[in-house]
Amino acid sequence: ILRIFPGLIVAVLFCVFIVGVYFTDRAFSEYYFNQQTILFILKNVSLVWRPEYNLPGVFESNPYPEVVNGSLWTLPWELRMYVLLGVSWMLFRRNFSFVIKTLIIVALVVLLIIKSINFIDPKFIVTLFRFTTFFFLGSFYYIFRDKIYMNHLAFVFMLFFLLFIIAFKSEFLYFVYVLTLPYIVLYIAYIPKGTVRKYNLLGDYSYGMYIYAFPVQQSIVHVYREIEVNNLISMSWIATLILAVLSWYFIEKPCLKLKDVSFIKRLSVKFS
Repeated sequence: ILRIFPGLIVAVLFCVFIVGVYFTDRAFSEYYFNQQTILFILKNVSLVWRPEYNLPGVFESNPYPEVVNGSLWTLPWELRMYVLLGVSWMLFRRNFSFVIKTLIIVALVVLLIIKSINFIDPKFIVTLFRFTTFFFLGSFYYIFRDKIYMNHLAFVFMLFFLLFIIAFKSEFLYFVYVLTLPYIVLYIAYIPKGTVRKYNLLGDYSYGMYIYAFPVQQSIVHVYREIEVNNLISMSWIATLILAVLSWYFIEKPCLKLKDVSFIKRLSVKFS
């Protein structure tokens, strides 16, 4: 909760009361009291429902029309993964009886089936599998970090094998992609000497970069209609980095320090 929600809430309010107010072509009263504006706030700060991407009269003439912050679609999935991780921990670490464990698993399966029927969209199952696979592979790599070694030859082999599949055997891409990408990403992150991680020496700007990039890019494209890709990348990167730095130092970092508050510590001990 402390990792996801504080930064998200501020980013959503930023989209509504700064980006939306500035770029909407509707009258202020029509914009503020529009049902769409209210839904944008409620859905996106709660992560309970499917995210709401549009604000009334905002970016309607953009090449990618109407969407204010398309990046938000992953955050409900991220939250689900944290919940699923907690449930998995309860199943395998707590002294629950076999019956209780079975009931929990059955309940999860039933909920999954109901959810997939409600969506009437096979993409939901594909997305669920994709997120759980990568999330738990990352968890697996962390748990067994002392036993997994970063090897130059393994990295080169996986990288070229993945490129080969992309070029010549795309029907097997997803399977190979899932198995090789985690190792490739972690190799780039830590070898040689973790150079790429120096980007975060002064703070963790990754979340801020993610939740602010889309509205920043849409805003720039709206103002500069004929902007070239390279200029868009440069301008949006600088503007987004500034917002991400502000988010980290004034929102995310102070909120994450609340993990050290005594009652939260006691709560964590109770559940563990």
